[in-house]
This record gives sequence, structure tokens and C-alpha cells, in this order.
Amino acid sequence: MSRIESGGRAGRGTRVPRWLLALPVLVTAAIAAAGLVVGPAEPSSTPAREVRLDRGSYACPGGLSTTAGQLSPGDEATARSLPLVTSDSVDAPDARSVDALADPRTWRSATTPEGSTVVSQSGRGTGAVGFVSGRLAKDDGGGLVVAGCPSVADDAWFTGLGSGSKHQSTLLLTNTADTPAAVDVELWNTQGVVDAIDNDGIVVPAGASRRVRLADLAAGERQLAVHVVRLRGALTVSALDTSTAVFQGSEISTGSVDPARTQWVPGVVAGEKGRTLVLVNPGDTTARVSVTAFGAKGRFVPEGLSDLKVRAGRLRQVVLPRTVGSGAVALRLTSDEPVAASVRLEPDTDDFARAESAPVLDGTAAVPLGLDETKGVPDLILSGVGRRSATVRLVSYDAAMKKVDEATVTVEAGRTDVLDLADELTTKGAAVVLVRGAGDVVGAATYASGSRIASVPLVATPVTALGPRVRVVGP
Repeated sequence: MSRIESGGRAGRGTRVPRWLLALPVLVTAAIAAAGLVVGPAEPSSTPAREVRLDRGSYACPGGLSTTAGQLSPGDEATARSLPLVTSDSVDAPDARSVDALADPRTWRSATTPEGSTVVSQSGRGTGAVGFVSGRLAKDDGGGLVVAGCPSVADDAWFTGLGSGSKHQSTLLLTNTADTPAAVDVELWNTQGVVDAIDNDGIVVPAGASRRVRLADLAAGERQLAVHVVRLRGALTVSALDTSTAVFQGSEISTGSVDPARTQWVPGVVAGEKGRTLVLVNPGDTTARVSVTAFGAKGRFVPEGLSDLKVRAGRLRQVVLPRTVGSGAVALRLTSDEPVAASVRLEPDTDDFARAESAPVLDGTAAVPLGLDETKGVPDLILSGVGRRSATVRLVSYDAAMKKVDEATVTVEAGRTDVLDLADELTTKGAAVVLVRGAGDVVGAATYASGSRIASVPLVATPVTALGPRVRVVGP
């Protein structure tokens, strides 16, 4: 938990002059003498303010390469591998230290054991962040996976998962605390709410991780939307989605934004085929959704996507029509009822990826370079979603956090640009590119290895939080 310090300047022992203490009494007497009625003081408050976080932590799925880093060097870091347990009644073995990930002054990588690796870092405003990457075995789809490592959250939403014979998805639940954690799992398919088995009160022992196969909750479902609700404990959630069908592949997801009436799905890669919008409406009323595309030439409403109906409590898939065009786009979804959304990307039969919904970039996002099984430098898909053009500052750093190069690009309002980072700034010898926008912009980094693909939305690394709002009452 982040520690929030007071911004007050006066400390314990501050001496106040006697004449200042008497001032409120003198003012009150003067008002009374003037014939005015003096009542109790009205409650007053000070607005919430941003304070810098002095600690951050996240959990990365194990068995792959974990990359840990930060926006600026930290003070101290620890990394521990939490064991994988198979039931809620098993006492978890002790966690093991991963020393290769424990230097907060550098960007560092290590192959981690099965289970989860939890990284905790101190240092005010350093912006601790982690990623996992690699290529899975053929039995798991054989695809390229790159994903951010999630922090503790109250819930997580996933669209487009499955529990059929050739489309299997698994939730990875990680309990970072020393007390048991528990979740409920809600599921929807194209027909409505799924009557799952043993999906309530799933327990994860303290200091352990647990896999939950969706097939164990509801088998035989080709497409599912999933909502994981944290009941207690400090828990992170990610999902491994695999396919061994004709369109095979794999992806690790940390989920989309919560259901909303307005949302963005950035990073939809180019292609005339293989792009499917997946929507879930968890509410009790039919949702009417309009889709606006932001492409290379500007924004437009594609024919066939102006009025999509998603029935209450159901999942719906919509293949993006040719009217969207063949270029990379971002999608803006507006609806009269909250929905959650993502786009499944299948540019080739060898692998798939998922463009997750994401907020407008309101800080600095980290884009790691040289990840395992990738070509090293991803493409950046940026979309200007405001009324005015946005500028985006790109800064590359080496592993020791020494600046390599920087560049500034302009993203015109209503348009989407695809940037090869190696063309925009020097990336040789760099370990990460930090991306910061001025103006409204959304985006994603697209990684590739031959015909295999992975997509990571640009999300600001948390460096601040709102401090408490103080309300003063009484006379």
C-alpha cells in the first residue's frame, strides 16, 4: 500500500504568538458590537491533491521472461516468486527470491519459475512497471505473448475468452498478501449469463498463485466474457487465452476497462480481414452502440457500425466490415448502456492478439525494447482523439536509465499514425522508450516475431495518487 505523507509545514513544537491566539476573540467581539448575529462556523474543506507514490508493486505470470523497470531510478526493490497451488486448502510453500530483478536503478530481465513473480519497489514517484514476454509451446497455441504485469485491483473484465475444445482460457490469480484472498467469477456467452460451477468464493492461499481453467467452471463455451470480482485480500488477475484451431495462437491479457458508455479501443492493426469486435453488456437493458473509427485520413462512422444492439446480459461478436478500411485504426464506442469491449486481431493463422480498451494517455507509458522472441522494437499505433492535435514525446533510455535519444511527434486530431520507433529515434542500445502525450491521445505497442503478434495498450504508469480531502467541521 502506498504511503501518503502530509503536506503541512508546521510541525509539533511550532510556537504561536499570544496576540494571534487572541485574534478570533477580538474579531468576534467586534462583529457582536456591530449588531450582527454570530452562528457556528460553516464546515470547510480543502480539495484533494496529488501526492507522489513512494511504493509500487505488481505480479507477473511465471514461466516466461519478466522485465522489471521504472520511469526513474528507485531506492529499493524486492522480487519474489510465489508458488502455484492447485486448491484453496493447500498451504503454499515459501516464496523464493528472484535476485536478478531486485535492482531498482536499472531495467532488468529474468526467466522466472512457474506461478507468479511479485516485484515491489520503493522510491517516491519512480513509477515501477513490469512486463512479461515469450513464446508459448505448441500445445498452448505457440503464439507470441507480451503483456503488462497487473497491480492489485478490485475487479477485472475480459472479453473473448473461451472454454471449448480448441479455445481454452485460464485465469491466473495471485495473492500478494499474507492472508487468504477470495474472488467470484461471473461469465456471459452469446445466449446470456452462464450457469457456472463453483465460481463463487474461489480462495487463493496467502502468498501463492492459483490457476482457474474456465473449462472447470463452464465447459464447451466457444466465446466468453468474464468478470472477476475481488471479495477480500490483495489480489491481481491476468488471463492466458490460447487457441489450437486453424487460427491458432496465444495471448496474455490483463483485461479491458470497466463497462462504460464511452470508451476507446486503440491499436487495431491493419488488415482487411481478421478483426473482430467483441462486446459484453452486463446490464439489464439492451445497449445500442455506435462505433467511430479514427484512421489515417480522419474520423468516420463505418457503414454497418452506427447502431449495434447488444442484448441485456449477453456477449456479441461483430466482424469489422470493409467499410472500416484496411489501415490501422482506433475505435471509439459510445452507447446508452455500459459495455466492455476489445478487438480480436487475427492477421495470420499462426497467432492472434487482442486490442484491449484503454483510457486516454494521461501520464507516461513505458514501452520495453528487446523482449524475448520479438523483433526487438515494436510499432507504435497512436491516435489523436481530441479536438486538437496532440504532441507525443518519445525518450529512449538504456538499461542503466541513461538517456539515449528523444523525439517529438505530432498526431493530428481524428487520425491514427503507425510509427516505427527505430525510425523516430535511436533505439540501438536502448532498453525502453518512455511515451508522454500532450493532448488527447490513445495508443498501443505492437510486437512481432515473424507472423506472430502481440499488442500492449499504452497506459500511464502510476507515479501519483489523490491524497485525502480534509473537511474541517465545528466552531
